[in-house]
Amino acid sequence: MEPISATDTASVGMTEFCAINVPGFRGLIKMEPEDFQVREVDTDGNVVDLDAPMLALPTNTVADAPKKTNQALNVAEPEGGWQLYLMQRIGRDAVDCLAEVVAGSRNAHTLLCPVDLEEKVALLKAIQHTYPALQCDTMRARIATDGTEEAPATIQLSLDPLYVKLLKGDMSVADCDRIMSFLLKGPLDRDAEAGVQLTQEMSKESRTRVHRLVASATACLVTKTNAANGIDVFFSPKMLKRRKRKQTTYVQFVLKKVNVDHFSALEALARTTKSTAASFTYAGTKDKRAITCQRIVAQNVAPQALVDAHAELQEVGLSLGHLVYVSGPMTLGQARGNEYQSMHLGWELMRLRFTIRIRQVKEPSATVDAAMLSLATTGFVNYFGFQRVGSPTVAVRSHHIGQALFQEDYARAIDLLFTPLEQDPPTYATVKKGFVATRDVNAALKAFPASSVTERAVLMGLKRFGATAYEKAVNSVAHHRRVMYLHAFQSFVFNVVASYRVKTLGSAVVVGDLYDDPVTHAVRVVSATEDCATLDLRHVVLPLFGSNVMYPANNVGDYYQTVLAEHGISTTQVNNLKGAYRTVFCHPDDLSWTFGDDTVALKFKLPPGAFATMLLREAMKHTGIEETA
Repeated sequence: MEPISATDTASVGMTEFCAINVPGFRGLIKMEPEDFQVREVDTDGNVVDLDAPMLALPTNTVADAPKKTNQALNVAEPEGGWQLYLMQRIGRDAVDCLAEVVAGSRNAHTLLCPVDLEEKVALLKAIQHTYPALQCDTMRARIATDGTEEAPATIQLSLDPLYVKLLKGDMSVADCDRIMSFLLKGPLDRDAEAGVQLTQEMSKESRTRVHRLVASATACLVTKTNAANGIDVFFSPKMLKRRKRKQTTYVQFVLKKVNVDHFSALEALARTTKSTAASFTYAGTKDKRAITCQRIVAQNVAPQALVDAHAELQEVGLSLGHLVYVSGPMTLGQARGNEYQSMHLGWELMRLRFTIRIRQVKEPSATVDAAMLSLATTGFVNYFGFQRVGSPTVAVRSHHIGQALFQEDYARAIDLLFTPLEQDPPTYATVKKGFVATRDVNAALKAFPASSVTERAVLMGLKRFGATAYEKAVNSVAHHRRVMYLHAFQSFVFNVVASYRVKTLGSAVVVGDLYDDPVTHAVRVVSATEDCATLDLRHVVLPLFGSNVMYPANNVGDYYQTVLAEHGISTTQVNNLKGAYRTVFCHPDDLSWTFGDDTVALKFKLPPGAFATMLLREAMKHTGIEETA
């Protein structure tokens, strides 16, 4: 395929190089899956690999994972917290109504229940964590005899009867909330046995009333006077016994995939083990057109089920092995992946090891060596890659949809989603064109395949809420997918500003830069009293715009505001998503290479969130990396 032009890459914010005067070279990557290999490196420095499937059951315990007939759907807390998620999900007016119910000025409030199960669970969790005093009752949709929906499913919200009893018993609002939050976590929480301490100061008579109040209000809790003459609340012994019977188990294993999409791999694991995709946690998504090895943790999935699934998994390019019981799920801090990272990018985290072949290289070895030596010395601009912001060759990219969502222009977001693209398969493009021309929701639902999850979710929303209910239709899309679009626009803006930072200020730390201090692990502004020459360029960061971040105190900070204004983003809209920090420059570790038979073979390690294709862009010095079609 033809390389992407400089103009095209500028459209996703990539214009600069760290060492523009050092010539690069041309070549092809990903001609075969083995040309692009990615392996996690754990916290002890061990490379995760699976040379041969090791299908033995775990040996560190004799107990098998429990068999559960009704497995709860686990929904992790969003990066911005439950309160921000709730605001984004139902809007400020509805949140105000919930606050009125809690305050007692409104008897109840009704919300439409999401169609998607994971969305429903996430919404219920957000309500309960933000307003623990509320009771959530789900009302099923009313279906007519002809099968059509007469009334949608709803969530009825009112004050929890237990909360009302405690409040009427003269318990403080703060302590009522503490007890309800404790109950919400449940007896399965790892800190359940520690109980919760009430904060209200009480006389002996008051303590007696509280003991009697809790005992009469619920059989789930017991109270005890502590050494400080306060009251601790615990789950009853009966509830804790139930906790031990339902103890969660976790099995870690190595997953190797060859030319398989990350989420397709999770779906295959869920299908073959008769579990859910939410049962599997991981440290980050990995490339499709590659050979990747990573650790996965399965929650409440029997090890034997994993072993039995192996043969079927091999048929779709997956292998697993090295099963072992662990104490909890995988988190982003345990391994390094090309995933969107949290607020602070620490240097102590693990890395990914890449093994890459670049084929059909025609330049002499001296050119290749000079490019690689320069890369090792100067690093590369830490742009977000095309898989985050969208390919420059595509007319409608992920960041375009994300921009529309930030602007709360939901009609435009839907138009962009259904815009036919040159790269679409003919049948898919025809279905898109048909919907754009007719706006016939029912016809489009029949035509779109089940694999078009996002498009079908929007169509179901339009069918359910009305042809012009654009916001509700967009909110019918799974939360993680909507956030992906928002992250894409954040990433696009980062690329644009990073290019400006490199072009105007170069490869040096300057006054006003944001600096991720390696000693304090806090981001600060470089002051005029500091000796900038003593500061490490690798710790200069830029924010991904959002809440809870600082901006550079120099021309780069001003440019941020200019870029956001040019794209129609207001200060209020900026704060609708949690911000983060990302280093401007990235340096590979353990970089090595060989050149022979027109092929460059290189190995290196990268920190979290860095893109290997951006490293190759710097070394090869052309703005598009040629891949086989």
